[in-house]
Amino acid sequence: MTADAPLLSVEDMSICFGRPGISTNVVDGVSFTVSPGEVVAVVGESGSGKTLTGKALMGLLPRGAGVSGGRAMFRSGKGGHCDLFRCTRRELRALRGTSISMIFQEPMSALSPLHTVGDQVEEMLRVHESISGSACKGRVLDMFGEVGFPDPERAWRAYPFELSGGLRQRAVIAMAMIANPRLVIADEPTTALDVTTQAQVLDLITRLQRDHRMAVIMITHDLGVVANMADRVVVMRRGRIMEAGPVREVLHQPGHAYTRALIEAAPHVPDTMPTRTPMPDDAIVTVRNLNKTYPGRSRSFGPPDPPVQALADFSLAVGRGETVAVVGESGSGKSTVAKLMLRAECPDPGGVMTFRGRDGVVLDIPSLKGGELDAFRRKAQMVFQDPYAALSPRMSVMDILTEPLLIHGICSRKERKDRAANLMRRVGLAPSHLGRFPHAFSGGQRQRIAIARALALQPELLVCDEPTSALDVSVQAEVLDLLEELKEEMGLSYLFISHDLAVVARLADRVAVMRRGHVVEEGPAETVFGDPRHPYTKALMAASPDPDCNQKLDLKLVAAGAGKPESWPEPFAYSGTAPPLVEVTPGHRVRRQAA
Repeated sequence: MTADAPLLSVEDMSICFGRPGISTNVVDGVSFTVSPGEVVAVVGESGSGKTLTGKALMGLLPRGAGVSGGRAMFRSGKGGHCDLFRCTRRELRALRGTSISMIFQEPMSALSPLHTVGDQVEEMLRVHESISGSACKGRVLDMFGEVGFPDPERAWRAYPFELSGGLRQRAVIAMAMIANPRLVIADEPTTALDVTTQAQVLDLITRLQRDHRMAVIMITHDLGVVANMADRVVVMRRGRIMEAGPVREVLHQPGHAYTRALIEAAPHVPDTMPTRTPMPDDAIVTVRNLNKTYPGRSRSFGPPDPPVQALADFSLAVGRGETVAVVGESGSGKSTVAKLMLRAECPDPGGVMTFRGRDGVVLDIPSLKGGELDAFRRKAQMVFQDPYAALSPRMSVMDILTEPLLIHGICSRKERKDRAANLMRRVGLAPSHLGRFPHAFSGGQRQRIAIARALALQPELLVCDEPTSALDVSVQAEVLDLLEELKEEMGLSYLFISHDLAVVARLADRVAVMRRGHVVEEGPAETVFGDPRHPYTKALMAASPDPDCNQKLDLKLVAAGAGKPESWPEPFAYSGTAPPLVEVTPGHRVRRQAA
């Protein structure tokens, strides 16, 4: 933190949609300062106004929105000051990129799919500086190396869809940094990333901020990110500042009830896990030696790419009334497990996958067809990750909830309406809202509707694929409470898929940790979290940011476990064929070389 005069001073800023004086302000009376070299976190739930605040400073408010009051005094490099809210379009265009830049939340939306990454980052220099082509490319390649691209030349030639989520976010960071801005506004830069990738990106932003002595406004809803990065924090709710101050004081001694509620709702891996009652030996789903291989991508010229094995020798059992969590980063194969288990895709020949319902009938899932497959899908349903994409915008909530009943020919029309009303009550929503469409609901309410739809057929198994990753922490806590209540009330079994160990620690009875199609560690939740053995499990735990300034991310531990399998320490390292799962304590197995 620095004692310099503020680089940016926002005073009594208000933002409204429509004409000032007629519309209600959605951001009202917001004031804060940012000093050179300082990181200020703006925290709040969706709808709090934090993203509008960042976009207003960049002159990027959506159509219909405008600044209705206040000023934002920015100190330029020449020592003068300008009010960002009163700059002309030409003046703002000159400031963007060179003095102020922004890291957007979703890199796939921020990058053009029609241009290479190199061209898009180079464009920033061509617009703002007089520089030759070779020198321009050299600057971009140097920046690619600085932000951690393993192969800058390949990144230069690549299109965004050819890069992983973490590398795409690095490209967006490079674009924001290439012209050496004095202030960077980072809008939820890690929300869509796995925890290991998130830890690396946070470390990258911190390192660049320190090396270039730039100021950062970190917009986020994750208090773990705040604790690891910020010098000061501004807590917003419904367009107003609830609390502001040094990060240690706000997080450790919050003065406002809303701040305390955010801290209490933030998920974290507890130091000690409660011992859960062992599940009875009554498996609802049994999977053994499951494999899934996808063909390589065909090319216009030359041979196709080699096939990709997304799942290798996967075995798992879900007990009746049990919650089993499958944890891992993107590409680990956990969502493939969900698709195979619900027969959205077919596994490779040779594996075993059975379902045993309450009626005692054992179903061979891979061989199900026609009416048998329809009957199975009544007993096993899925809750998807994104509630915005999972619900049809053209259907009312009534139609969404009654559609499964209509497809399976269950109930009369009146009974379907009654069941829809009961489902709304069960997930904590008003039946009077059945006539509304999904856009009229918040993200948490949409996820409740998605859960209600999954419950419409009274299933025995729910497969939950990252059901809370797109939600704010307080809404996330409400959805997790709901899932726990429904499990007890309806006797449900859960296969819970996530990359967030803090969420898993709250719900799971048993945990399977996956990496590159293999289970690397599995066992009771209290054992896996209390005594992790595999370096990748340790990396996942170390990468989960905690809303505690005294518990910073351990990047060395993350790097040790997040690397390639051949880089892991003995006896876990391997190249080629993976070693077997070895039982280290009763019920606790780890993939390692046999002693």
